[in-house]
Amino acid sequence: MVLCKRLHQGNRIVKEKTTIYTIAEMAGVSIATVSRIVNNTFRGKEEVRRTVLDAIRRTNYQPKREARGLMGKKTSSRMIGVMAPFFIHPFFVEVLKGCYQAIHEHQYSIVLYDVDTRRMKKQLFERIMEENFLDGLLLVNMHLNEQEYRRITDRMPLTLVAAQTDFAESVVVDHYKGICMGVDYLNELGHRIVAFINNEKEIFESVIRERAFRERAEKHGIQYKVDYRSVDRRSGYLAARSILENNSDVTCLFYYSDLMAYGGLDYINERQLQSKVSIIGFDGFEMTFQVSLTTIAQPMQRMGELGANMLIEKIENPDAEDKSIVLDPWLDKGKTCGAVSHEQ
Repeated sequence: MVLCKRLHQGNRIVKEKTTIYTIAEMAGVSIATVSRIVNNTFRGKEEVRRTVLDAIRRTNYQPKREARGLMGKKTSSRMIGVMAPFFIHPFFVEVLKGCYQAIHEHQYSIVLYDVDTRRMKKQLFERIMEENFLDGLLLVNMHLNEQEYRRITDRMPLTLVAAQTDFAESVVVDHYKGICMGVDYLNELGHRIVAFINNEKEIFESVIRERAFRERAEKHGIQYKVDYRSVDRRSGYLAARSILENNSDVTCLFYYSDLMAYGGLDYINERQLQSKVSIIGFDGFEMTFQVSLTTIAQPMQRMGELGANMLIEKIENPDAEDKSIVLDPWLDKGKTCGAVSHEQ
């Protein structure tokens, strides 16, 4: 194994200086792992520690102050962490497009963290704070308490996208306004009995959307039912089947997410109920427009772009004031919502 490179300068041969990157490449680990071992904060496998230390001994590597500073955040890494649940979900794909564009325009790199449980989120928070390697952190559609927020922002700035709190800067869509737009449209079409298929009850956005739905429906004198499901196509199908088989008077299913609404469409098409039951969603994915689903569209890429720009502003100007941005949704009148027939 070659321990160092040789460079030709005139008639001299000069050895290239060993760096933390050299050690990481030799040991087959990340530079963050090398940094943790150098700073005696590594908690991984002993075999990994021995491999890194052996590479250090063989190269006579002497960590610079900057290398040690990776743990103490003495220098910029030009890396931004983006943490989100379920990167394969269409919503996060759209938001990440906006994040990616803004982050790379400012010549930063992205480190993605996929989180699907609260335990994993907690573990990743601890890891991120321990490594202290990122310049900043974007949380996409994820929530944190004030204690977690204070601990993280002691090390790096943090911005929320598609989530909000009273203590952190954020970029969100106006959920309340969007739901009201949808209910108003259904009222214009003559729907008097509507089912709202929501996400889990404790989710912040679910609470806001359900409150908007209940208040607006009651204002219009619309009778309603509320169901709770997971945000996936299968759950949307099951919700449609359960509601419509037990409530033949329901004329519209209003879904928390387009992804759930696709499942509702599957059931409607399967039972040939297109002329009797309308479907409306909330998101505005590319596929949504392809299938002409009526939806409340939100500017997902714009949210990601603005969130990333806000975070970079905090990174480059720590004294910048925290701010929150609320974006307007819009109603896209597809072909899945129609006027209620007098014969129904």
